Amino acid sequence: MFPTEEVKALRQFWLLLIGAALFTTTPTAKAAMTEELKELKTKWPQHYFATAALTLGETHYQDLGKPAQKTVVMVHGVSGPMTAWDETVPFLRSLGYRTIRYDLYGRGFSERLDARHDLELYITQLKDLLDDRKVEFPVILLGSSFGCVIASEFANRYGKNLVKGLVLIGPAGTPIEVPFVAKLRDVPVLGQLLFWVVGKSTIKTQNEKYFVDETKKDSHMPYYEDQLDVDGSATAILSTMRNSPVQNYVAEFQNLGRSEIPVGVIWGRKDVTFPYDNHKTLQQAIPQMKLTTIDNSAHLPQFERPVQTNAALQLFLDQLP
Repeated sequence: MFPTEEVKALRQFWLLLIGAALFTTTPTAKAAMTEELKELKTKWPQHYFATAALTLGETHYQDLGKPAQKTVVMVHGVSGPMTAWDETVPFLRSLGYRTIRYDLYGRGFSERLDARHDLELYITQLKDLLDDRKVEFPVILLGSSFGCVIASEFANRYGKNLVKGLVLIGPAGTPIEVPFVAKLRDVPVLGQLLFWVVGKSTIKTQNEKYFVDETKKDSHMPYYEDQLDVDGSATAILSTMRNSPVQNYVAEFQNLGRSEIPVGVIWGRKDVTFPYDNHKTLQQAIPQMKLTTIDNSAHLPQFERPVQTNAALQLFLDQLP
C-alpha cells in the first residue's frame, strides 16, 4: 500500500521543518555557539591568540613579527583549524619572516556565520584581515588543501602588487572520486539531514586519513574534534563543500599559470584526500610551479613531516626575487 498524497505532504513538511531548525542560526543557536567558543578557549588556551572584528564577523588570528619584515600568510584547509601550521610558524620566524595565520569562518575560534560559505566570503575575510593588520604588500601566501584555492584566488584577483609568491601544500581544487553517499550532501533537505546524522563522524574519519604517522594524528585530533563540535562548525563545512570550488578549480589554476607569480607545490606522496598523482593536472595548469614530494606523508606534510617540508619551503622562499 502506497502512502497517500496527504501523508507524503506531511512527511515533506516535517523534513523541511527539521532541516530548517537544524541549519538556521537562531539567536539561541548563536548564543550557544558563543558559549561553546568560551568553553573551547578555557579548555585549549594554548591555541587562542587574538580576535579581529572584521566586516563579516570575528576572526581568530596570530600575528608574529614586525611590519617591516617580509610577511608570510597561512591559510588552512576546509575543516581547519589553523593549528595545521604549528610546525611552520616557528621555522619561518627563525628565518626572519613576519607570520600571520588565522581560522576560517566556522573553524577554530573564528565566528560561526549564518551565511553562504563561498569563495567570495573567504577572499573577503583574508583581505579584511590583512587590511586590519596593516601588512605591507606584497605578501607570500601559504595554502593547505582548500586554503590553496583561497590563496590562488586571492593571487588571481590582486596579482603581483599584493602577492609575491605562493606555496600550495596538498592542493584541493583538482577533481577527485567522490563516494555516492558524499554526493547526497548536495540534495536539498536530504543532504542536510544526512549531514546532521553522520556529518561530524564522517569529517573526523576523513581527517584521520590525513596522516601516515599515528603519533602526529594523535596530537592533532583532540583539539580538532573539540573545535568541530562547536555549534555551526559542521554546517560551515557543508556549506563550503556545496558552494566553493573544493574539487573544480582547475580553470582558475590555469589563470594563475598565465601570471608571473612564482608557485611552489609541496605534496605528500601518500595523500589520499587529494591524491599525489593530481600534481600532473596541476603542472599542466601552472607551468611555472616547482614541485617537492614529501615521502611517507599524507595530506598535511607541514604538520606530519615538518623537517622535510620546511626545507622545501625555505628553498622556495630563498629563490623569490
